[in-house]
Amino acid sequence: MSIATWTVIGIALGRPLAIGFGRDLVPAPQDEGHLAGQKLLLRLAAAHGRVGQFELATRAADPSLSIDVCLRDIKARLLIVAEVWNRVDDRGAAARMMSRKVAEVTALAATHESSDRVVWCWLLVDTAANRDIVRRYPAVIKATFDGSSQAWVEALTTGTRPPDRPGIAWIDPRQGLLRELRVRAF
Repeated sequence: MSIATWTVIGIALGRPLAIGFGRDLVPAPQDEGHLAGQKLLLRLAAAHGRVGQFELATRAADPSLSIDVCLRDIKARLLIVAEVWNRVDDRGAAARMMSRKVAEVTALAATHESSDRVVWCWLLVDTAANRDIVRRYPAVIKATFDGSSQAWVEALTTGTRPPDRPGIAWIDPRQGLLRELRVRAF
């Protein structure tokens, strides 16, 4: 069939026609957006002298249970646990999982001579679905994340000390940006 015919079919299906030449057809990783967020955190950490760990396993018996990114600030004797969320479909399960991860990394930290303190945050990919969750459940968000979102963004982007309390912020992996997540009054 001609390109014109394929174009008409694409318009009728609401699917644009894409044509290209290439040597290798390498599909993007299934978790490409998530990886981009993790890469951003690791890059920011390295720029400020923090040591980053990608997918830190918290249970030797089950390495699939891991932390997205764990940052170690050696000077401050601090472990920063950061979870990147493309979409939070089950807020309660996510909170329970985070509690488990923080408890496990705290136990791991206690086995080290330096006994680093553990702080944590969530970074939500700025999508319509996540904005809707924040809009619909502000009391739940505020009860869980009582650390300053602005201070968390500053800590992750400039290397300042993060808040002691859990935080939440927006992440835009495509733009390479973190920004404050403001929760409206409920």
